Amino acid sequence: MRIFHRRSSQLRQRFTTSLLATALAFGVACGSDKDDGANGGGTGNGSGNGNATGSGGTNDGSGGDGTGTGSTGGMSSGTGGSGGSTNPNNTACGLASRPGTTGSTPDFEGCTGISVEAEAVAADIFILLDRSTSMGDHRVSSEEDAPTRWEAITGALAEFISAPETANLRVGLQYFPRFETGSGALECSSDGYAAPAVPIDRVTEEHRDALLAEIDSLYPHGLTPAVPAVAGALQYAKEWAEEHQDRPTVLVWAADGFPTECDDTSISTLEDLAEEYGNGTPRVATFVVGLGPVANLKRVADAGGTEAFFVSDCPTAVEDLLAALKRVSSSPTLCEFEVPDPPDGEFIDPDKVNVTFTTSTGATEVVRKVPDADSCSGGGWYFDDPDEPTTIRICPASCGRFGGGSIDIVLGCETISLQ
Repeated sequence: MRIFHRRSSQLRQRFTTSLLATALAFGVACGSDKDDGANGGGTGNGSGNGNATGSGGTNDGSGGDGTGTGSTGGMSSGTGGSGGSTNPNNTACGLASRPGTTGSTPDFEGCTGISVEAEAVAADIFILLDRSTSMGDHRVSSEEDAPTRWEAITGALAEFISAPETANLRVGLQYFPRFETGSGALECSSDGYAAPAVPIDRVTEEHRDALLAEIDSLYPHGLTPAVPAVAGALQYAKEWAEEHQDRPTVLVWAADGFPTECDDTSISTLEDLAEEYGNGTPRVATFVVGLGPVANLKRVADAGGTEAFFVSDCPTAVEDLLAALKRVSSSPTLCEFEVPDPPDGEFIDPDKVNVTFTTSTGATEVVRKVPDADSCSGGGWYFDDPDEPTTIRICPASCGRFGGGSIDIVLGCETISLQ
């Protein structure tokens, strides 16, 4: 493969691609706004690895200032984060109009490369949709004809499923609460939620119609057995991922409150589930899409090494929810990215490819290359095939830090590797 070079003035170009290829699974919960640690103070954390420090760690709870360093396989410096906060670009009204995070391309020992925003590998998405009573009780604004939260989320979901870009995805659907056949009792077993209402499959016209028909048949009813529902959804997603390891599988949980039903109503259990499946092989990532004042559910996304998106009750709720779904699809926490096409007439030298991560605060760091998956203990990235690479894979230790930022692939500068 031929090495390519450009003048410095020509190299500072950035290609932005709208990415809509990830996995979603929703569980919208209603009920009490209280849980263990719901109002606790947060503390920053993180650990450095390699030759530098990275951006500050995340916090659960609210209040307090957190400081820390963190960068697995990284080589830049940054500052600690604030306690209990969320990425401001992921919260409140107007999410649809907010830009994503951008940063500058680092100087690779005097070499300036072409920086391309990474395009996530198309993912398999399992949607866990909560149809609990509170979703129909709350409108997204004070206007008389304003949609309810249920109408907002199902409207955004229908638009997402129908988008042309979604044809490259494989999507499935589950909902909660469910009720036992015959007795009508609330389903509190995770096995009851592990059988999908619509199995994951490629979004052909026929499959899209099946998804939309299932959504149209539902209505807000019952309370929120979130723990068994999320556990069952993750169980199904993991079984699917084991049989389809060619691309990532993701669960997205959308919520307007906290778990209230069945034996376990603890957010800590949901954190444990997200962490267990997020660190498993194959990995199943859990995202959170929150409606209303439920910022503490960010703890679940943090535990799974992903992102949380929060949409307030406001006139732009439908647009904001659609934007949240798209941002989940383009999230760097998917951790598998296509090797970009080179500029016209050029070739990519695999020894001159680098990966950078820009944090939610705008700090940019280099993720170092490792030989293969077996060398991932210290973080970093590697090619799926060293000789003819098509995919860049991020090691779990680095991937777990990628919530709330963006990934870029820099072409044309000598690869920086972990020694």
